[in-house]
Amino acid sequence: MKKVCLLIGLLSLLLTGCDLITGGGNAGGGGEEPDAPSFSFTVAQTAKFPNLPALQSFILGQSGSKWLIFGGRTNGFHGFGDASTFPFKKANKFIYAYDTQTQQLDSLSLKSLPKQVREQFESSNMLGTQVNGMLYVAGGYGEINAGTPDSAFITHPVLTRLNVDNAIAAIEAQDAARLGSELVFIEDEFFRSTGGELFMLEDGRFYLALGHNFEGIYNPSGEGFTQIYLDTVRTFYLKEDENTIALDKNSILYLSDNKPPAQSQFHRRDLLVTPHIEAGGQAVGLSIFGGVFTPDKGRPYRNPIYIMGGVTPSFTVDKDFTQRSNIYSAANVRLYSAKEDKMYTTVLGGMGDTTVAYNDDFTRLVTTLIRDNQGGKTTALYNKQPLPSYLGSEAIFIPSGGVTMFRDNYGVIDFDALPEGKILLGYMYGGILSEGPKWSKDNPTVPTNAVYEVSITK
Repeated sequence: MKKVCLLIGLLSLLLTGCDLITGGGNAGGGGEEPDAPSFSFTVAQTAKFPNLPALQSFILGQSGSKWLIFGGRTNGFHGFGDASTFPFKKANKFIYAYDTQTQQLDSLSLKSLPKQVREQFESSNMLGTQVNGMLYVAGGYGEINAGTPDSAFITHPVLTRLNVDNAIAAIEAQDAARLGSELVFIEDEFFRSTGGELFMLEDGRFYLALGHNFEGIYNPSGEGFTQIYLDTVRTFYLKEDENTIALDKNSILYLSDNKPPAQSQFHRRDLLVTPHIEAGGQAVGLSIFGGVFTPDKGRPYRNPIYIMGGVTPSFTVDKDFTQRSNIYSAANVRLYSAKEDKMYTTVLGGMGDTTVAYNDDFTRLVTTLIRDNQGGKTTALYNKQPLPSYLGSEAIFIPSGGVTMFRDNYGVIDFDALPEGKILLGYMYGGILSEGPKWSKDNPTVPTNAVYEVSITK
């Protein structure tokens, strides 16, 4: 067994002899995780996947060895120095199919798609989830009517469904008409969100988790736009057939603490929403970690919210745990141990560092958030080895085909099935690359097309 050290107070990367540093339950650090697992992560760039587009805040669907990629932006962090920080010329205006075995990249312009879908797919921070072979995409922030006097920046009120296999085949065949025929979409104010996440749980319900409705051009002055947080997790069923999709409005339920924004734990966006395995390993729920900003002092949220599905969906807020790092949306690895009945959610970088009061810096920390289903306790473990650069923000993790999955549909890896020693878990692709912890005109940041191997050593 490798040594595990206890973190007391602020994180110190100068400690030696530890693969993991245990972080706490309370603001000052907290207690040591009982029976802390002995494992460490290694993240290293690989040249296996050349030719990928450099994107951040995008959507990725998967079919076997092939990836479907669209949305997001071709510039880095939006920054705070310009009147328009989401220029339309930097929107991703293509949809890609990438074969990870042959490294072949095919693309199609979005210009021939129906206007509502084209403009949605050109937006950033859409909410997307794949259910078997179908990809569902809601919301997103971007420009409509670009290049005309009627142009405006909106959050899209659109939900779109597409068959991943068929979309990839259409792109590879350069058949724009066929791609368009694969799209089924509806417009409804219910889906107007950006900076949240979308999942379907095993109860068959969709869960549209948090985010906000941002209208107007984002700018540092705080003027000229409106911003309304959803303050809820919206759950619903869809009525679907091969050619149509509709919101079952009789099925809608809202999960919230129903408190005013200044006190609500649901007033969040740009957060981490990940599937977790419930106690006993029989059911899947959702974990909500981090997110911003508290209305009173503009700080991040630090208490997790755990969503349980079922006939009557419910939630709990874990006020005994204070998240100190990796606050914003970032690539994440999900592992579950049935033997220990523990969920391990490992966040790869992003924004939010233990050394910063407001957690608004990029970080190289690799942090594992541990949910002990039996003990009812959440703790954090900090990997001793940081990321090679300031990576992970708005990136995506894709599990390797060589690992055993506990719940394949939810990207949850079977921790108990991993052998001792080092093994490849999967790949982190895309996102924002920064040369330092702070954005500035001298460090404008960029999107990356690099792929990183993510390995674990037990």
